[in-house]
Order: sequence, then C-alpha cells, then structure tokens
Amino acid sequence: MQNSQTVDDETLQHMFSKFRSKESNPNGYSRKLQFWMDSIRNLVYSKGNPIFTLGQLKQEFQWKNYIPACLDHVIFEMLKSGIIMTRTEYENSLYGWFYKNLQKILRESWNYIFPHNDEREIEYVYVALVKSLGEQILCKVQKLSLDSTISGNVISWNELRREIADICPVKRALDLVLSYLQSVRLVSSYQTDDAETLLKFCLSSENLYPEITDIDISIYKIQKLTAKLQTEVELFNEALSKYAVLFYMFIVILFNTVEFYFF
Repeated sequence: MQNSQTVDDETLQHMFSKFRSKESNPNGYSRKLQFWMDSIRNLVYSKGNPIFTLGQLKQEFQWKNYIPACLDHVIFEMLKSGIIMTRTEYENSLYGWFYKNLQKILRESWNYIFPHNDEREIEYVYVALVKSLGEQILCKVQKLSLDSTISGNVISWNELRREIADICPVKRALDLVLSYLQSVRLVSSYQTDDAETLLKFCLSSENLYPEITDIDISIYKIQKLTAKLQTEVELFNEALSKYAVLFYMFIVILFNTVEFYFF
C-alpha cells in the first residue's frame, strides 16, 4: 500500500471500508473511487501484467491488519466504464463470435459430462495496458539487432520472451498481448515442425499483414542448423584441446622415461 506510513488509522479505515451511498457524500465517494482506480492502474503497470484477480488485489493492497473491503465495488465500476474486462470477455472480443460460441459449447459440454463447482477466481484484464505493452513490444522488436531475430521482423517466441522480459515478464500476459496484436493484424505466428513458434511483426514502414513466408521458414531452419553445427564444432574443439593436453603429457612422460633409462 503506497504512502500508508503517512496515513493515520482513521483514514485507512475509511479508505479500506465498503463504499457508502454516493448520494450521502458525492465528493468523498468520487475521491475514494479514483484513489483505488489509480492504485490498481499503478499496480498493474508496475508489474507489466494486465491480468489480475480480486484476491490478488486484496493481497497486494493489504496494510498491517487492514484488507480493503471496497475493491469489489471498484471492480464493478471499472467494468462498467470499460477500463477492465473479464479475461473471458476480452478474449472473446479478440477472437470473435465463432470462438465465443465454440468456447461456450465446449464449456457446457464439459460441465455436463464432468459436473463440478468452479471456485476459481474471475480474472480481469486492464485493457489499456494490453495495448500499451503491445506498442512497447512492437517498438522493441523493430530495434532488435539481427543477432536476436531470424530475418528482420521475424523472431522466435522464446527469443522474444527473453528480449522483452523487462517489459512483460509474465508468460500468460505475453500470450494475451500477442493475441491482441494478432487480432489487430500486427503480428502473425507459425508453428514449426519442431514445435517452435515463429512470430512476424509488422514493420513501422509497412501497412501490410506480416504473413510468414516460406523464405522466413527456410532462414529459420538454416539458422537453427548453423547454430547446431557451431555448437558441435565448439564441443569438438573443446574435446580436441583436452586430448592435446593429454597427448602432450604422454610425450613428456615418455621422454623422461627414455632419458632415465638411456642417459
């Protein structure tokens, strides 16, 4: 909880308590709501992770013995204003009606066959942060050296994750951001035969969908083969160096032995 050291217990109790009716104190209601909305925004932006749950917020904002009892209402207001969405709704908005209906059918079928009580917490997505992370990742990829990419704007998923760890460190968040970028046609993906995911990003100078071509795939295969051969050569040279040392020691011992017997 930021700046809690300078806040007295009475103020904390007020800020952490449930909301009273807006009509009874409009200004106080608005200030309190804005305080918590700003706090949530600062939290998710500082972590580079737009996905969160109500339980996680309560844990993050706990101070001493105080646990916010008003966050459910803050979530409600943020949902109503479109600042956040449930993760399910957000993913549906990216993939369209077909994915939404297919997901619903599969979920209902699964629940019918294997009935259970779903006690998992609802996940929420801070919409603006997804877009912001997408823009940062695009900018980062465009500035990467050729050593990190396959061919300019083509990069493997694993390499991308290493390169943007300071921007978006959580895997689930990165997957969501990439889904957003795919939905706005700023990145395309391709699964290789060895289960590696290749990503091709739209360059700043282009307006075309960055479709991965056969040339991109061929370059990836050549680079992977080159890296494998380089590793094998390094291992061979390392082994050769060890054998060279052993051979030198053998010659020295042999020479000393001959010298001892004949001289």
